[in-house]
Amino acid sequence: MAKFLLEIAKIVGTSTQNSGSWVHAFSPSQAEKISQRGQLLAVIGIANPPEEVEIATAGREIISRLHEEYFGDLIASPLEQLKKAVEKIGLETTGEVEIDVGAIAVVGNVLYGAVNNGARLVLARKGKVATILVGKETISGYLEDGDLFCLGTGEFFQLVPQGVLQAALTTNSPSEAAESIAPVVHGQEDGGKAAAVIFKVKKQEFKETELPEIKKQDRELNRIFQVGKTIAAKVKEKTLEKITSLAESQKKTPRSQKTVITVALILLLILGVSVVLGARQRRHPGLTQKTSVLLEQAQEKLKEGKDLLTLNPTKASQLLLEAQDLTQQIESAGLKTEEFLKFQEELRQTLGKVLKEHQGMQ
Repeated sequence: MAKFLLEIAKIVGTSTQNSGSWVHAFSPSQAEKISQRGQLLAVIGIANPPEEVEIATAGREIISRLHEEYFGDLIASPLEQLKKAVEKIGLETTGEVEIDVGAIAVVGNVLYGAVNNGARLVLARKGKVATILVGKETISGYLEDGDLFCLGTGEFFQLVPQGVLQAALTTNSPSEAAESIAPVVHGQEDGGKAAAVIFKVKKQEFKETELPEIKKQDRELNRIFQVGKTIAAKVKEKTLEKITSLAESQKKTPRSQKTVITVALILLLILGVSVVLGARQRRHPGLTQKTSVLLEQAQEKLKEGKDLLTLNPTKASQLLLEAQDLTQQIESAGLKTEEFLKFQEELRQTLGKVLKEHQGMQ
């Protein structure tokens, strides 16, 4: 089986008081989400928001809404959910606000795309460059190793001449293409709504048996648990044998019989407690094993994200959103400890801060 990795370069115009642009890149850590929804890339351009709404706040809310709509429902197809997410953002925007949204998802070896207004998707394949998505359209198609794409807002394509774009995309390198186009965008006074992400897909072969690290950890924890159950069963069997033997050898001594009965009652009590605990464990499978692994991973991502807040806001945003996905898994398992709730609140505050600084990210 094959999957495609993305090599990404971003171009974002200089924000103004009335316009701003963002590039959002996200790859979930949860195995189910990566298989059902894949990697998400989006470009967003906003102009003329309401006076009471700051550009940074508007951008943060749109990124959050897009992420929530696309990854929140795993039942519908990726194309259907991506189209729905882009359409909802447009419908929720009222008044004189101008907004361009372009989003693509790479799921396995298939690309899905949806855009509104002037956003476009351009493909460079085998020396040929063509616009494959524009307006309020959707698209899906199989990827080829080495495909180079440019997803941009309407203003981006207005500022960048077609000849410049084609020449840049034939370099076959996202970073080189971005370096040649960025001066054109940044040299414009009215380019606040311009944003683009140039990405190249690289084919990678992998085996079905190669599971994510968390699956390996779960499998190891389950093996240990099963070994423990086997040992406990053997101990129980040997204990009952000893009780029976002791009872048979001391049948004629009333005092000894009382001792045997007392020991038996104590063992039955212990057995009853273990049954109750076992039932509780069955009602909450993995509550102390899987959630502890997930929480440890989420804490590590939060730490890395906080360290990158000023150095690389884009990477910090991705790490924190991955941590948020992990906390949702933990929450669904029923974990509500004080430690987890404190961590969840710290993550929420940090995520809000980094998304606010997401404005104008490069």
